[in-house]
Amino acid sequence: MQTLGKIRYRLEQQGPAWIGKRVRLELEAPTTMPGKALFSVRHAARHWARAPFRALLRRINATLPGADETMYAFYDLAVAPVTYDAVWFTVAADVARRRAACRHLHFVVVPGRLEGFREEFTYEAFVDREARRWRIENMLLPIFGLLEATAGMTVAASRDEARYMRDRARAVFPDRYDPALPTYSHTHAVIAAARAGEATAVLRAPKEARRTIDRYLQAHAGGRRVLTITLRDYGFGAARNSNHAAWGAFVRALDPAEWFVVVVPETTRTVEPPRPELEGLAMLPEAAWNVGLRLALY
Repeated sequence: MQTLGKIRYRLEQQGPAWIGKRVRLELEAPTTMPGKALFSVRHAARHWARAPFRALLRRINATLPGADETMYAFYDLAVAPVTYDAVWFTVAADVARRRAACRHLHFVVVPGRLEGFREEFTYEAFVDREARRWRIENMLLPIFGLLEATAGMTVAASRDEARYMRDRARAVFPDRYDPALPTYSHTHAVIAAARAGEATAVLRAPKEARRTIDRYLQAHAGGRRVLTITLRDYGFGAARNSNHAAWGAFVRALDPAEWFVVVVPETTRTVEPPRPELEGLAMLPEAAWNVGLRLALY
């Protein structure tokens, strides 16, 4: 009954055109059990059909430079979001790299089929394609750079360029990645690795970012314990936004002689005055815009 309710809601909001969009999405990035089963069969069949071609390329030494010790991780925007969820993908790629005994990772951002991105339903109204295009340079690539094993990054100009790189790479992530039937690594890969005892705390802020935050804390914290609060104040999924009044009251209830509180505001709100509930608190908008500074502060 819940599923029927969702379908009815989508039809009321978007009309019959939603059915076609939903079918295309299920074929490309299935969410139902039958869809996932069908996709798995199609994916395996294509992988084995192209295996001889890739083997031939390796035999004639038509591989990418350093391919013997580099895993190529394909972040395909036909199925992957341009959000901080990329952190999960990054850590999962490093887990796969160590399992494959590769020294380095090379991340490849693959443009999606819809003006470079995947098709969205409600998200598009809050974060349009230009905003997501901006995030590639200012969010995705800096996240990939938080791994010490990252040796390179490529923003592919086309899916054909990504296919060229994939066919010549020896080790790839996600496993059996294929631009024709792209896949995306979700949170469960990292959680399973952590439960198995594998190292997953692998992200590290750049040295200069750490030095910058050290100087900031020396100038403002005065030896007090540091507590960070990261606020969500977003148009999409507004029910998940931070309760600013509650956080303001929480901070003011702390002993200022013991605690120095740093607030990282919502990135898109940093150009606006702080909400009245947060006036007077230490804000660090630089950490909202710069991934390295954000991790260094954490």
